[in-house]
Amino acid sequence: MIKQAKRTFLDRYNPEREVDRALSRAIAAAVGHNQLYGANLPTVIKREIRGVWAAYLKMIASRVILIAQGLDNEPINWDDPQAFRGQQFQAPSPINVRFYDAQAEARYVALITGLRDEMNRRFMAHFCDGGFRISHSQKSISVFLKHLWCMGCSPMPIQCPIDRHVLGLLPNGKQFGPWTLVNDIQTHSATILALKQISGAKPLAEWELVNFLPNQPND
Repeated sequence: MIKQAKRTFLDRYNPEREVDRALSRAIAAAVGHNQLYGANLPTVIKREIRGVWAAYLKMIASRVILIAQGLDNEPINWDDPQAFRGQQFQAPSPINVRFYDAQAEARYVALITGLRDEMNRRFMAHFCDGGFRISHSQKSISVFLKHLWCMGCSPMPIQCPIDRHVLGLLPNGKQFGPWTLVNDIQTHSATILALKQISGAKPLAEWELVNFLPNQPND
């Protein structure tokens, strides 16, 4: 079932099975229903922002691979994301992890907050009120990792993407508010905990993969 769900997801969203396509899809998913850019922002500045964003996503994906291997021992250097522009993710990934411990989850959460903080530090003047939020960060990271995982280039993601479709699967999803407005990591973590309670014995990434496509409208 999981292999077929991966193929179905990629056939719909990344039929080329390309990392660059995964990056563009991840960023588009994060801003599609979640305003980020200020009014009348020139295209050239949007392109610059997305270039840095994509480099950060590659850097984060590389760090998640280290987390899965238990090798994430060095502090992350947010100052030079461009060093990861040429990062390659090759299939098949030799890492087969289905469940992560609390330490791995904490390091992943730190990546979510780190991306938010760095994008605001660099580009806050070009963003709308609220800036680059946790909702932008978690969605872009988790969608990119989902693509890499489905392509066989990365281990199973530590968490799954959160959006209105996923919240709609929770019996009390409305208590977490519109996902687009989430900007505190406590609300994000509480949502992840609630999702784990309904996903049963399945890892969140597998549960979301299977439940995601039936809830999407046709393109």
